[in-house]
Amino acid sequence: MTTTKRPFKVIIVGGSVAGLTTALLMQSAGIDFIVLEARDIAPAVGASLGLWPNGFRILDQLGVYEQIQSLCVNNGDAKIFGRDGKFLQGSQQTEFVIETFGYPSCFLDRQWLIQVLYDNIKDKTKVLTRVKITKIDQSDEGVVVVCADGTAYDGDIVVGADGVHSFVRTEMWRHMEEDDPTLLPPGEKEAVTVTFSAMFGIASPVPGVPAGSVNMCHHDNAQFMTVGGKDDRCFFFIFKRLDRVYHAPDLPKFTESDRDAVAEFHKNDKINGDATFGDIWNRRIAGTYLPLEESAFTKYAYKRIIMVGDSIHKPTPASGQGGNGAIESAAVFANLLVQALSNGRESDDDLKLSGKGAAKLSETYSTMRMKRMDELIKASHNMNQYSLMAPNRLWLLEVILPWIPSSLTRKGMEAQLLAPISGGPHVEFLPLPDKKGKWK
Repeated sequence: MTTTKRPFKVIIVGGSVAGLTTALLMQSAGIDFIVLEARDIAPAVGASLGLWPNGFRILDQLGVYEQIQSLCVNNGDAKIFGRDGKFLQGSQQTEFVIETFGYPSCFLDRQWLIQVLYDNIKDKTKVLTRVKITKIDQSDEGVVVVCADGTAYDGDIVVGADGVHSFVRTEMWRHMEEDDPTLLPPGEKEAVTVTFSAMFGIASPVPGVPAGSVNMCHHDNAQFMTVGGKDDRCFFFIFKRLDRVYHAPDLPKFTESDRDAVAEFHKNDKINGDATFGDIWNRRIAGTYLPLEESAFTKYAYKRIIMVGDSIHKPTPASGQGGNGAIESAAVFANLLVQALSNGRESDDDLKLSGKGAAKLSETYSTMRMKRMDELIKASHNMNQYSLMAPNRLWLLEVILPWIPSSLTRKGMEAQLLAPISGGPHVEFLPLPDKKGKWK
């Protein structure tokens, strides 16, 4: 470990939503950082991302809200259709989301959001791509991140934002086991499960899916969801239940042939009154079929290693809280770090975090985020669980739902989607935007 005096530095492993949000927070706090990304920034992988008020409020504090808003269309009325494409029920989603929290919800290409975050990093030399991490060492003095090409980076904190198959998480576990084997709870390494799968992608304009629309259609043990984005781009999902619950490390993997088989099986299924899934598939720009990993980890940090995003808390996409939860975690970490450094500051140019201080920060962060994300992960799982219906339940839904007042539907949506949002954190060292909202 080098003893050369250097500025306090955060090493961020991963350059997607979680990593680049963390970078912007460090930039706003005046804390030095470097981002190490294994691939390129903002690759075109055909994935979409939903943003909700709890994520938007933090992004607004970082000054990127208006830029993101220009790339998407606010979600409008949510509509539910039966197997025959017949309209069953609807509710005015945008109106009460903005009314409640001061921000809308919307969908956009994940690539576009990442690009906005990257564009707002002032010093692009702080973002390195095609960097493979091979080892992380930590001590009371700091951390060293070693790369495959032999380079090494000294810092004070490592933020693991490297996705569900996180190498940083594996290194965190290694340090825990080396320090004391009892620190890693039994079953922690198997705490990723797969119950559901999803076909998702982006298509050119599809009949019945105008910009701002949010449509759901239930079929036998499958739920279709379409969202109309900017320029009438169609973001689509098919959620399915697998034959059993899979546990890490034995998780399923799907091939392109599996994807095509699912598309063929559902091609004649109605998604609304005007189109079938085949209409979407024939217009697809990108389409992927993946197992939906869900995590139930109990250790979100250890000493100088902090985990954010899918690397430590991954819900299914049903609630749209995966990306928003990542943004929240980055903000909570930044709040705790700024506070810890302020308490330990000896001068304006001397930021320090002792080993004891780092351990306290990581313990506080882990406790705060595990409680919050456990609720969001369970809520998202339950949404998938209840929306995948056998034929007898579907028949009941199609008969009863049209007779249920929209006011009751709205209350149900508030309980499922909006109640968890109100507990979202904000950036404590940046001004809160002057927007109305009912936040806890």
